[in-house]
Amino acid sequence: MDTIERITLQKLSQIDLVSFCLTVQKELNATSAILQEAPAQCKTFSELVTRMDERVKLSRKKDLTEAFALADAKRDRGVRGYRGGLSIFNHASGDELAAYEKLHDHWNLYNFTPNMGRVKQTAVMLQFLPDLRDAKKLAGEVALLNLTSYVDMMEEGNNEVIKLEEEANHAASQTVVGETKAIANALIEAYHELIKIVNALITLRGEAKFARFRDYLNSVIVVYKRRILGQKVSHAGSGNTDTHPGDNGNSGDEEEEPPQG
Repeated sequence: MDTIERITLQKLSQIDLVSFCLTVQKELNATSAILQEAPAQCKTFSELVTRMDERVKLSRKKDLTEAFALADAKRDRGVRGYRGGLSIFNHASGDELAAYEKLHDHWNLYNFTPNMGRVKQTAVMLQFLPDLRDAKKLAGEVALLNLTSYVDMMEEGNNEVIKLEEEANHAASQTVVGETKAIANALIEAYHELIKIVNALITLRGEAKFARFRDYLNSVIVVYKRRILGQKVSHAGSGNTDTHPGDNGNSGDEEEEPPQG
């Protein structure tokens, strides 16, 4: 019988942790069976979600979520434009074909896709883009195939993401770091305790009253694993496929746009 999958919440940023837990809380409040069966765990979890949400808002002068989304979108538009523009020269000839082959090989070398997790995508970009700017490497080929505007877009988006990460980290450092970390750890522990209870209820009493919550949460976990953590997963309900080290036996984390419930 399928239960709720694991996710390593410790790997999420404070912003993403709060976003994930608020999503869980919303669905939890709509699931009366869990509220009735595990009132203490639900209460503890909800209280800690509220405290962590307030702490994260306090730690930033402005909400950076929208800014991150805009920077990510710009970067991804650059990637899609670059890849699409490059593919046009697949059947070219002469210098254009030679340039296409070099840039295509370079693309494949990095195995780059816009669906990487944000942290991994930023790191890959920092290796991928310099070659396209270097006159001794691929800058000439980029110019020949009129791909410079897409390289500009990727670089601008990536730089904006890096700047926002630095801003978020700096803002967070201005708060009482120890207290915030303690609340985050307590929230993660409360989440795992709650999910442990729900999984036990599914196993012992059947899934009828809990299937909607389980299925929805599993879909959210897959989204977070793919899009935030950059992990490879199959699909919700298939069991834990996270092969990254660091998972404990508790219920867990993963990512794509969180589904609407």
